[in-house]
Amino acid sequence: MANMKGRMELRIQQQRTTCLGLVVLMLLICSGQAMALTRVMAPANFSYKTDQMGFRWDVNQQGMINDGTSDCFDGALRLNINGTQFNCSAPKMMPDGEFILTQMVKNVEVTRRIKVHLKDSVVRYVESFRNPGRATMSVNVVLHTYLGGNGQALISDRAVPVARQLTKKEYGMVAIQTQGSSRPSVIFLVGNPRAKIKPTIVNQSNRQFTLTWNLKLLPGKTVSISHAIGQRRFVALPDAKSLATLFKPLKSRKFLKDVPTQVRRTIINSGGGVYIDDERGGLWSMPGQLQVEQERLDVLAIGEGTRLKGQVTCEEILIRSRYGEKIIPIEQVAGIAGRKYRGQTPRVFLRDGQVLSGELQTKNLRFTMNSGLAMKLTPNTLDRLVMRIEPGDAKPQPGVTAYVETFDGDRLALAVETDLTLSVVTPWGARGVPVGDMIQIRMGVDDQPGYQVSLRDGTRFVGFLGGNDFETKTLLYGPQKFSPAELRAVITVHGLDEEESKQDSIDKPHVVMTSGHVLIGRVDLPQLHLIAHGETIPLVPSQAKSMQNVSDDSVDSSNPMTFFSAELWGGGTVKGQIKEVVLPIRIGENVMQVPVRDISEIVVPSPVVPDALRTKIAQLIRDLGHPKWSEREKANAAIAQLGHLALSALREAVAQTRDHEIKRRAQALLDALE
Repeated sequence: MANMKGRMELRIQQQRTTCLGLVVLMLLICSGQAMALTRVMAPANFSYKTDQMGFRWDVNQQGMINDGTSDCFDGALRLNINGTQFNCSAPKMMPDGEFILTQMVKNVEVTRRIKVHLKDSVVRYVESFRNPGRATMSVNVVLHTYLGGNGQALISDRAVPVARQLTKKEYGMVAIQTQGSSRPSVIFLVGNPRAKIKPTIVNQSNRQFTLTWNLKLLPGKTVSISHAIGQRRFVALPDAKSLATLFKPLKSRKFLKDVPTQVRRTIINSGGGVYIDDERGGLWSMPGQLQVEQERLDVLAIGEGTRLKGQVTCEEILIRSRYGEKIIPIEQVAGIAGRKYRGQTPRVFLRDGQVLSGELQTKNLRFTMNSGLAMKLTPNTLDRLVMRIEPGDAKPQPGVTAYVETFDGDRLALAVETDLTLSVVTPWGARGVPVGDMIQIRMGVDDQPGYQVSLRDGTRFVGFLGGNDFETKTLLYGPQKFSPAELRAVITVHGLDEEESKQDSIDKPHVVMTSGHVLIGRVDLPQLHLIAHGETIPLVPSQAKSMQNVSDDSVDSSNPMTFFSAELWGGGTVKGQIKEVVLPIRIGENVMQVPVRDISEIVVPSPVVPDALRTKIAQLIRDLGHPKWSEREKANAAIAQLGHLALSALREAVAQTRDHEIKRRAQALLDALE
């Protein structure tokens, strides 16, 4: 009897557990996105972290750094919005350790994303500001940093004293601690050379630093600022070259790679990238254009405040566009904008990224709410429909190479056999751009007139589309003719992968413009001439590892001379005024005439060795095995002086020679170079 009673109690307990589980499951299903966030975020743990350089980071729930290493700080990066200090009451943390701090401040939704990069020994911040209202807002953003004691100097990443604002070529600064202090110096990354906006800087006694941005937030829009802070120890005052090496990984696109795409698109001081604000028409911009996020259920949006969830059914969707008539299965549709939405021409958003506009007809288009109530819809009375998320969303169909986007709002996929080359006119000349070389060509990026061109080899420049109407084959409508004047963008499938768009490790000769644009090509001159202290020094462009524009921005514009500092592959540096006013840059079959004042840097990633020097290096390598020790030592020293000019020959010698002495010496020289 007792056993039977025990079994009954166990069965009742199991039933209760099952019921409780069902209740929890229903709560999880009903809570939707909120519960999804709960699964990935937890209450923040503000215990201090030590990075790979041994520096201490102690972030608090305001997003400030308390002390750092050896009392480096008395509070760093305190955030104020319109005069009110940010202070999060419910800080959260992602599984990778990133802090997510949110608070409503003066009617602005503020989010601080803070991540300690242990490998890079810095803390990265992304500050986001959203205007939830219906009127444009002006937002004053201030970051205060207090050091533990007065420093020695505040210099920019170009190793010059910082005034009230960084110049167009600067993106960071360093607060140098006094010699003998146990406190580390502090580095600040405040943007990118191509940033649209840079902060105003106030320095009080090299101890208190204030960065100020004045932002304008449109209704319903978000603007974000990225920045970073690091602790470092310097034996001596760093020069521009060492600072460039220090800051390079921080201004790389990889530094922001793990920031969610929807956040990254709103950052205004990272210099821009392949992707732009959704409102301007990013490739998968349906949520941005329709102001409705995709969910696990279909959504019927009516006006600003009504969002009904349920299921859409339709027997047939017919759209008559300028390209022809097409029946679209409802399974291929990701969203529909009816005539009620802003009074615009109806549009159909396809799951593969295409957008079609024109006269829309539907047969038995119905929306059934979760309650079971159904609504009959027509294109003329419809506001917006956004279909549920599916695994194949935002993936091009097989055989698609690119998308053509027009100012009318259409986006058509191009077939794989498309052989399309666009003519782009730049300030330095015209060039043809084949679709196979593109990432994208897009109008109006970074608020610049013209089209921004991004190519797979790292090229990035602005120009205007020229030439006559062209014909290309579309996936849905076959051959179609387009005018350059109606193109808003051409986006290739390579543009869907941000790794294809990176420009941080270009391995070809290239020219970086002061605007931040990049031309993959070489200086098409046998010699350049730098004037240093009245002496004209000839310079072979391919022999210079890099040439940096070091002109003072305040220099008299009537003076056509521009200062460059050149680091030579064979060793040594040259600094002086460049005699040439315009440089021919060879890009494939094209030659562009670029004014030197528009050039920020000329880079040759690997040396070009003339035939005569190649012969000399080959003889020196043979002399590494000379019977006389003095000749071997002499050849060894001569090759060491040539530096990287001998790199490829040394690698070849190590791989092919059978002479043990040559192999040993060549390997030692190679190890020293690498």
